[in-house]
Amino acid sequence: MYWLIVLQLLIVCIEIFIHWHVTSSRPMRRKHGCFAGIAVQFLWLMVFIYVETWYLLPLLIINGCIWHRGYKKAKWVSEHNKRSGHEIKLYMSHPIRGSKIDNATLKDQISNSQKAKDASFEIMTKIETLNIYTPGNAEDFVGLLYTKGLLTDKQILDIDCEILSKHDGLIVYDFDKSKGVEIEVAYAKKHDIPILKFKKLNSKTMDRIQKFVNNLMYTKKGQ
Repeated sequence: MYWLIVLQLLIVCIEIFIHWHVTSSRPMRRKHGCFAGIAVQFLWLMVFIYVETWYLLPLLIINGCIWHRGYKKAKWVSEHNKRSGHEIKLYMSHPIRGSKIDNATLKDQISNSQKAKDASFEIMTKIETLNIYTPGNAEDFVGLLYTKGLLTDKQILDIDCEILSKHDGLIVYDFDKSKGVEIEVAYAKKHDIPILKFKKLNSKTMDRIQKFVNNLMYTKKGQ
């Protein structure tokens, strides 16, 4: 009986792992959860056969449905997206001068732009079939034109909004107040461009962005 108790505790631990990973919006987590689901179904089946614990049968069926649903979704996201040729294009809106506005130094602008560039790079390395346009990548060129008086704030924002219109969605790295970000968000709302905002880039935010991308991909698939 001791081995049965140990096995049941192991199954409980794996169940927790499954529910966390299979219900996650991130494909790799769902894959891990699905593999764990297969393992736990096998373990429970062994218990069911050798100990004749008939009360486990409904749990086997329920949990089999759970991990199979996660597997189907994970398989669609990880394989279909690659083979379909679809690519989700996101525009990342972020502060450049931020709340300091005209008092922002060149160092402030470089720091804010680099923060956004680092975030977009991290997101693209973790989420498949995703391309992110980050204004900070063009800040050297645009900033030079601005300091020489060849571009105004309005012209820069008009160009940014034009670029935004060619993307599937808008993600807002809202780590500081910015009038430019507010204008881009207002433009996205006016033109029904999906928006997702976040202040910090962490695992929870990555889950939200992955879910956002998945929904955009489903929508794009249906067009």
